[in-house]
Amino acid sequence: MRWIFVCLMFLMFGSISSAQTYNWTLGLRLGTEIGFTSVIRVAPKTTVEGIVFTSIKKDDIHLTLLGKQHFPLLSKRFNLYLGGGFHRGWIPSEVNGTLVKNPFGVAGVVGGEMTIGRINLGYDWKPVYNIKGGEGAFDSDTSISLRYVIFKKNRKKARERRKKKRRKEREKKRKKRRGDDAPWWKFWDK
Repeated sequence: MRWIFVCLMFLMFGSISSAQTYNWTLGLRLGTEIGFTSVIRVAPKTTVEGIVFTSIKKDDIHLTLLGKQHFPLLSKRFNLYLGGGFHRGWIPSEVNGTLVKNPFGVAGVVGGEMTIGRINLGYDWKPVYNIKGGEGAFDSDTSISLRYVIFKKNRKKARERRKKKRRKEREKKRKKRRGDDAPWWKFWDK
């Protein structure tokens, strides 16, 4: 029931908010783990997220690097995303009386995020498969991320780049129609 309420709130605020997309965010990650998260946009719908966290019940530190593909739901401010990457952990050598090696493996992520002004709020599920070490082969975490938008996406520059690219393409097509670079009025040279 709570999940349905959260989804409805995301949909409602995503449609009426006037926030812009971001290039870089930095913030906290809270849930079954506590830590820091940073997201950097590397392509129009692709981001890279770095997470440093510790588990609530254990004395360990983990580092995760994820590539995520975003899918806008109602606007650019409300996205669903999925992705994957790698994780590395440093845990004490003994946990509950058994010897445990530091984990290394692959991680996935599925979630959603919403940006309002300079605040980015996300919720995700992050399954982890340990290739080596760890207490078990599979683990998963769910968390809420609260991030501050450090750099917003500059829409004006992006719009100017698109206009410039379209102008170049139009000019290229005109030259191709004419057959060469000779001016149109020199028909006797063609």
